[in-house]
Amino acid sequence: MLGIALLLVAACPATGGASGYFDGSTLVRSGAAPAEGEVFGYTLTLLNGGEQPSVAVAISIPAASLLAGVEGLPGATLDENSRTVRWQGAVHPGQAQVAHVRFVAHLDAGGQIATVRVTIEPAAGATTELSDAPDVETRPAPAVVRVGSVGITAAGAVVLGWLVMAALLWAVLRVARPDAAAWAPIAILLPLAFLSYFAWLGREDARIGRLPTRACTVTDRELDARTASSTSRPRSGPVTVYRPWLALSYEEGGTSMVAQGFGTDSALSNGSAEAQTILTRYALGARIPCAVDDRDTRRAYVERGPGGAYLFALIPVPLLALGLWGLRRDRRRR
Repeated sequence: MLGIALLLVAACPATGGASGYFDGSTLVRSGAAPAEGEVFGYTLTLLNGGEQPSVAVAISIPAASLLAGVEGLPGATLDENSRTVRWQGAVHPGQAQVAHVRFVAHLDAGGQIATVRVTIEPAAGATTELSDAPDVETRPAPAVVRVGSVGITAAGAVVLGWLVMAALLWAVLRVARPDAAAWAPIAILLPLAFLSYFAWLGREDARIGRLPTRACTVTDRELDARTASSTSRPRSGPVTVYRPWLALSYEEGGTSMVAQGFGTDSALSNGSAEAQTILTRYALGARIPCAVDDRDTRRAYVERGPGGAYLFALIPVPLLALGLWGLRRDRRRR
C-alpha cells in the first residue's frame, strides 16, 4: 500500500512547483556599449511559459549610473533606497511582454562595470535571473591643446600658460636685474597662476548663466558621494562629501534626450543631511527648468550662479602680498 501511495504522489504534478516559469525571458543590450555620460539601454522580454499570469520584476540600476526611463512596464516605480525599478503585473501564459529600460552612465564612470540584474518572480514557479555586466568606456574631456595622445583642457591650458610666463619672466629678470630678489617674481606669478583658474571658473559660470532654460523631467536622483583625505581636523583621515545629482530628460527636435548634473563646478559639496535636503526639492517625475550645456550636451544645470569654491581663491593672497613687498623693497634699495 505504501508503494502504491508513493507512485500516486509521484504521478500527480505539484501545484505551483513547475508552472509559471519565465525561463525563456531575455535581456538584450540595445545600441552602443555604455560610455561616460552616455545613455545605454536594454530590451527586456518577459516570456511566460507557465500557467499563472502574475509576475513581479525587479531591475537593479547599475553602479555609477542613473535611470533614464522605462517603457513597457506601466506603473513601474523606482525604489531609491535599493536603486531598483520594481514592477508587478500580469503576463498571460504563452505570451510575451516587451519592455525597454534606459540608463545613463555618470560622467566619470569610465572603467567601472555597469552590472544590470533582472529578477523575475512569478506567482508560481521558479525565479528567473538575468544579468549583463559591460565595462563603461572612458570619454576624455574636451581638449583645447593636444600633444600626441595627451590632451589639455581649457582650465589646464590657462594655468600652464601662467606657469610658462612665470618661468620666462623670472629668467628675464635674472638677466636684466641680477641683484633683485629672485623669489619676488615667483611669489607674484605663482599665485596669479593659481588665481587664473578661478578667473576661468568665473568665466564658465557666466557662460552657463546665459544658457537658455528648457523644461526637463527628473527621471532619477541620487547623492553623489566622494571620499577625500583631510588634515584640517585633529584626527586627519578620509572625509566623505556629497552633492545632489539628477538625470533629466528633455525633447530636442522631437527626440528624447537625457542629460545629468545639478550645479556648476564652482559649487561646493555638502554634508549628507544638507545634500539630501536639497535633493528632496526635486521629485521624481517633476517637470523643472534646466539648462543643457551647449558645449557638452551630456551635462545639465538646475542651479546656476557662483558657488563657494571662490573662497579658495584667498589662499595664495598672502604669498602674492609677500612678492609685492619684495619688489617694493628692491625698488627702495635702488
